[in-house]
Amino acid sequence: MSEPSDEEIILAFAAEKLHDKETLARYLRRYPHLQDELLDLLYEMVLEEEFGPGEDEELGEGVVDTALSKLLHCSPDAARDASPEAFAEALRLRGTAELARASALPLEVLVAIRDRCLVPESLPRRLVRRVSKAALVRPADMLAYLALSPVLPARAAHSSWRKPTVQPRKSFPDFLDDLDLTQAERADLLSDVD
Repeated sequence: MSEPSDEEIILAFAAEKLHDKETLARYLRRYPHLQDELLDLLYEMVLEEEFGPGEDEELGEGVVDTALSKLLHCSPDAARDASPEAFAEALRLRGTAELARASALPLEVLVAIRDRCLVPESLPRRLVRRVSKAALVRPADMLAYLALSPVLPARAAHSSWRKPTVQPRKSFPDFLDDLDLTQAERADLLSDVD
């Protein structure tokens, strides 16, 4: 009997009665190479469950964040094996500017990621994939790094009249509001479509 194709595996996952943590974990253990596809499918299924099939209305504030949060917490193996040190080491070795060039993102975005001043759940998955690919680490490693406490940039301590403080985290869309971007650049950064 031959191994099932990737498409058959994804269809089998879609046909499961329950799409809970255990089901997802079982598929991720057996087919780790399909992690992105399985998570994308689960994300679509969660949205369909919340809003019904084919609804084209604008989603309410926070609904997508809630769905994404459910997905991020459905992958216990990925979260347990995540290594924030791997992403920190990539930042140290390659540097923020090099990662910005390699991921084709504005330097300000990579600086915010380096300093962990963004809410991890607010980052589009596409952006997480681009940065983690440029850093040669898994997306889970980058998200684990971002989940650590924000840091004070080293330069801030030397260039301040007052005692510098760590800034509160911002959502990614709010952070983009502070940058000088065109609407097209902003839309591209917020897009989850490759």
